[in-house]
Amino acid sequence: MIPAVAGLALISTLVASLRAALAEAAEQLPAGVTLLVTASGISAAGISAAFWALLAGLALLALLVRRRRRQRATAQARDGRVVTAGSSQRARHSG
Repeated sequence: MIPAVAGLALISTLVASLRAALAEAAEQLPAGVTLLVTASGISAAGISAAFWALLAGLALLALLVRRRRRQRATAQARDGRVVTAGSSQRARHSG
């Protein structure tokens, strides 16, 4: 009976944590993958699922950030914009 009550008391904490982790649209997929790998209980080479979950989530986040930066740079190059020190300016191509 006590473990059930304790579990019910932690539901609001779980919901708040999930809401915070999934609030940023760009970070929803890595957060979801981290949660799923942790819940799966995968254990490899004597290392628990928590480590693999962090590794998978961080790797996916790095991959997505890199992809977004590449897409942004491609779009800026296509539009003829030059980004310097956080500001963007129109560049004139003479070519």
